[in-house]
Amino acid sequence: MTSFNPVDGCRHVGHQQELGASITLLPGLDQRTVEHRHDNLLALKHVDTHGSCPWQNSKRTNSGPGHPAPISGIPAELLMMILTDVVISESSSCMCKFVWVSSPKRLAAVSRKWRAAIFSCPALWTHVHVTPYQSVKMLNEHLLNSSRLPIHVTVHQWPFRDPIPTSGPLSIAALTAQLYSILSQANAEPICGRVQSLTINATESNTFVDFVLQTWSVRGLRFPVLRHVSLSGGLRAIWSRSCFFDGKNAPALETLELKNIMVSCNVGRLSWGVGLNLTTLVWKGPAHHDNGSLVIPVTLFHKIVASLPSLTTLELHGHAVGLEHATLESLASSGVLPLTHIKILRASRHAFINPNAAFMLFLLLPSLTHALIRGHCCSGPLTCRTATHAIRALIDFPRVPPSLEDVVFECLDENPHLGWREWVLKELDSWKERRKAIGESVTVPRVRMRMLNGETLVGEEGRREACEAIDGIA
Repeated sequence: MTSFNPVDGCRHVGHQQELGASITLLPGLDQRTVEHRHDNLLALKHVDTHGSCPWQNSKRTNSGPGHPAPISGIPAELLMMILTDVVISESSSCMCKFVWVSSPKRLAAVSRKWRAAIFSCPALWTHVHVTPYQSVKMLNEHLLNSSRLPIHVTVHQWPFRDPIPTSGPLSIAALTAQLYSILSQANAEPICGRVQSLTINATESNTFVDFVLQTWSVRGLRFPVLRHVSLSGGLRAIWSRSCFFDGKNAPALETLELKNIMVSCNVGRLSWGVGLNLTTLVWKGPAHHDNGSLVIPVTLFHKIVASLPSLTTLELHGHAVGLEHATLESLASSGVLPLTHIKILRASRHAFINPNAAFMLFLLLPSLTHALIRGHCCSGPLTCRTATHAIRALIDFPRVPPSLEDVVFECLDENPHLGWREWVLKELDSWKERRKAIGESVTVPRVRMRMLNGETLVGEEGRREACEAIDGIA
């Protein structure tokens, strides 16, 4: 069974549905095995990197002929989970002497047992990479080993040159050949029909992102299980939005993630594919206060969000939107209207540079019902106090947002000052009382403050009910 909580955005998946589920959910494993899971993972990484087991020279173990290393005797089920952790953590990729070797293939070279396990488990081959450091043949072998499972595709920056080579591993023809391998058919079944997520990692300020999207979205192919698209710009790349998926070729697409990428588009002609049903927009900016081109103006941000009427969830991480100097007059003069279709907000890490940024965002989202604000609160003058700025904005303007039902603040400071904690509890109680006094035009939401150590702080009123509620989503 899978459950979803709108505030946390967490999916809780049973062990029968996902190979990488928590090991504590697996029956038949004793507590000692569970406790040593991460130790075994570290040992596996050491074997993979150095070709030897860290226990081989241990006094606790007699390695050698007739005395195999302890890691070779771990249960097959646990071995598969460890291998999955390694594949995912390394993004299924590495470069060895400028030749691309997928992580499952490297792990398969450790021993016959591992090789048999890896090549008999298609789930280990579901992370597919397009890179100039591998051949089309290697990519096709990887796709074949993934069987018919959904795959996650990552396209890495191709080192475009001027002029672009017409042949060779770094040419556009080589990139196109690998992209077409995923778009082709295998056993009369289109491989693109298995693509569940697409990530484009660009690092250069050229047309790479648009080239990949155009190759995939304008050929009349369908991506029936594509749910997530992530465009990462490495702080330099530009996405001109000249093309994208639509409701016809990607009917299941739910999430678009923009990470450290500059968006360049004509705001006067902003339009998406017909029938696009995106529900979540994730915008990740620099993890520090940035005044550069990666901070999108509030007017362009508004145009993009308003052009996606199916959106219900907005996530802002880092300094992504320039809200800190916005005013009611500037928004009105720019024709910025409330975004009434956004119901859920998650914000963290410099999303709010000051209380005004939080207030302006709350003002733009009048239909907001759930909010999760995560960030530092009181750890020093150089730290952006995201949660504190949000709290301050709510206290100063108790009428916005009017429809809040649930608010969670997460403090990322290890040892917040006791006086600050008392201030939070007092102010949040006062804020709720002020909303009660306003009347039926605003709601009185459930409010919680989570600390880094797992402690949950709530006001005096409703403390027991809030603690019981938090247990259901923690």
